[in-house]
Amino acid sequence: ACFSTCIILLVQMIPFTSIGNFFEHCQTCFTIPKTKKSAVNKHIFVEFNAWVYDGSDVLWASLMETLWTAVEREYDPYTVQLHRASINLNLANEPKGSDVPLPTKIKQRKLALFKFKASLYFSSVMSIAGITLGLYFL
Repeated sequence: ACFSTCIILLVQMIPFTSIGNFFEHCQTCFTIPKTKKSAVNKHIFVEFNAWVYDGSDVLWASLMETLWTAVEREYDPYTVQLHRASINLNLANEPKGSDVPLPTKIKQRKLALFKFKASLYFSSVMSIAGITLGLYFL
């Protein structure tokens, strides 16, 4: 009984909390740090051989054409056109040099695209109504 009591007292004297902290510290040293989730949802890999255009003036134009074609191939061409149109329509509303949060930009671009579509449909309906009623003037 005396021997088991001595072992219990020795075990109680060992600072297990500091040993546990040591192992936790070792684990943090060898683990990969967590990165923030990127706003980019998808990566598109494009093959482009720049040596074909070596010494040519069309290098940048061909690179842009390859990128645009790859993006339109990955997504629907109509979706890409609507996205570009929403950016161009909203350029007048975005202040230059300011960092607008991404959700706000998305809302503004959707609103600009909605306004454009609404004016397009409204003008089409009014044109058809004017033609049918004989009130169409140039």
